[in-house]
Amino acid sequence: MRLWFAVVATLFAALPASAQPAPPTGDWRVSIGALGIVGPSYEGSDRMKARALPALDVEWRKTVFLSAQRGLGANLL
Repeated sequence: MRLWFAVVATLFAALPASAQPAPPTGDWRVSIGALGIVGPSYEGSDRMKARALPALDVEWRKTVFLSAQRGLGANLL
């Protein structure tokens, strides 16, 4: 059972890296997707639990961004 969860977690981890966004054509760039996370049900548990989370990435003119990975920020230089 644990091997199955490891395989699924590896596949979910590889999916975002293989996706290529379309080239930006305007001021805004928006990406919407999903993240899969597999981990213990609680700290110290032997049981695993799979969770799905939304992934949102918004960027305006490569200056202001809001992302699940980078957070909220601005590129000033």
